[in-house]
Amino acid sequence: MWWILVGCGQDPADTQKPDDPGPATCVPADEIAYDGVDQDCDGVDLDDVDEDGFALDSDCDDDDALANPDATEVPYDGVDQDCDGADLLDADADGFDAEVAGGEDCDDDDDEVGPAFPDTVGDGVDQSCDGVDGTDQDGDGAASFETGGRDCDDADPTQAPGQVDPWYDGVDSNCDRACDYDQDEDGRVLAGTVVADDDLCDTDPGAGVGSEEDCDDTNGEFWVISVNSSLPANGATGQSIQVEPRLVLSVQDASNVTELLDPSGALVPGISSFDDGYHVFAPDSPLQYSTTYTLRVTHGCGESSVTFTTAAAPTPIDATELAGVNWSVDLSSGTFTEPSPELGALLAVYFDEPLLVTVLAASDDALDLRLGMDDPQDECVPTTELLSVSFADNPTVSTAPTDSWLGLSQIAVPFYGMTLDAQLSTSAFAGGILDGAVDTRPVVDLLAPGGAADAVCVLFATFGLSCQACPDGSGDYCSNLRVENLTGPATGTAVVTVTEADVTANPSCP
Repeated sequence: MWWILVGCGQDPADTQKPDDPGPATCVPADEIAYDGVDQDCDGVDLDDVDEDGFALDSDCDDDDALANPDATEVPYDGVDQDCDGADLLDADADGFDAEVAGGEDCDDDDDEVGPAFPDTVGDGVDQSCDGVDGTDQDGDGAASFETGGRDCDDADPTQAPGQVDPWYDGVDSNCDRACDYDQDEDGRVLAGTVVADDDLCDTDPGAGVGSEEDCDDTNGEFWVISVNSSLPANGATGQSIQVEPRLVLSVQDASNVTELLDPSGALVPGISSFDDGYHVFAPDSPLQYSTTYTLRVTHGCGESSVTFTTAAAPTPIDATELAGVNWSVDLSSGTFTEPSPELGALLAVYFDEPLLVTVLAASDDALDLRLGMDDPQDECVPTTELLSVSFADNPTVSTAPTDSWLGLSQIAVPFYGMTLDAQLSTSAFAGGILDGAVDTRPVVDLLAPGGAADAVCVLFATFGLSCQACPDGSGDYCSNLRVENLTGPATGTAVVTVTEADVTANPSCP
């Protein structure tokens, strides 16, 4: 038997064989979280990176120490701080997310405020979150008018703001308080309807809704088209048989058809035109005496018309008694229908010189006339001789177109193609019509001081008018002038001859 001797105090466990490597040694390294390995030699694997006391299995964000099951949730920030699986959107826990979080709760700090809660009227709190301190009995999402909301019928859920409102059913479905019979909102309603509260229009339809009929309720430009004005006026009597009737409609359209009808309804031959907003009809021949005519304009809404009656046929006179008779005709007292009635009313101020007419000679079928200006006569305006003027329609005289002159404040103005019509008697000149084209250049300094040659035409353009070519070929400086309803008394002043040479030689003439 062999014995192995052990030294005194030696632990057999400390005895190693020569080839035993000894116990393993841990070398510290950077810890890798959650991999089950203790790299940093601290005895455990890292499973609480943010050191908030919660490992990954219970910490929803192990990189944020403020996010863990014990953290306080911050509402509406998009972060789940308390790790319950969602951000807090309903802070008052009343079952409705806050408006700031995309919900419908207008006060997320009050668990008695939300879309489904009853709204106590008058307490200053919008419990139902409908935008008003009021009630919504029919549950259509809008409080009643009576409690400050916009629901016009809180017992009918089909009537509320935002609802589709069919036209012409008399029900205010969208509670806009507008007339249910005025789709184009022009203040007029369809033909055959009457605006009345709680009837054909909604309750309290509001300002601007009238009872005028509307021929097209889809177009706010058209309704009942009415006559704004007319010459002659509607129902006028005693009108000249040479009249060119005209009217202005409330809606202007140059494509409208203008006609003149006699009492039987037959169309009177003539030419219609649209001039400066006026529908004008120029008969081809004089109208009949003592006859009622209808000026009719057909348009998109039907027809508009006015009537007038011509004067009774005058009694013929003894033509020879007219020899030597003189009349003074105040132009400013007539009706200026051209360039336009509106502009004519302004021009009349400047026609301060009456037209003087003298009968040089008279027979049963012809008159010799001389025309001058002003009373006493203006010797700076040349006179016009009208010889052998037909008097076959005694006592009506109608001159042929003649180049003549007008006087405006002692300025001689060329008047091209002048015609003069009137009924003559030894005491009066009546029913007169003066027509022609005036050259505007001589009155530039009168109407537009210091202006260019076309200054008056430029002024006319502001009224929507334009000048035309003058007959002498000198340029577009002429404008039509027509004055109707001229009258004047007989006077003892005879017109004496004044020639252009006389005017040139007269040092007192402009």
